[in-house]
Amino acid sequence: MIKVKLLPDMKELIFRTDTIKVEELLRKLDVIDLESITILVNNKLVEDLNHEIKRGDKVILIRQATGG
Repeated sequence: MIKVKLLPDMKELIFRTDTIKVEELLRKLDVIDLESITILVNNKLVEDLNHEIKRGDKVILIRQATGG
């Protein structure tokens, strides 16, 4: 099970899998604009879409506000 905390929404999503790649995670969350997303795994910035997230990793996804 992988838990993902979404900020600034303060939501926590749970994926029932042992591993997931960042690219697949973003696809499941319908993220299109990669420039407006910051992903932290175990308190480290992840930019590689092929990075594998494992069960027990601390995952935080930050959506940057868009608008004008």
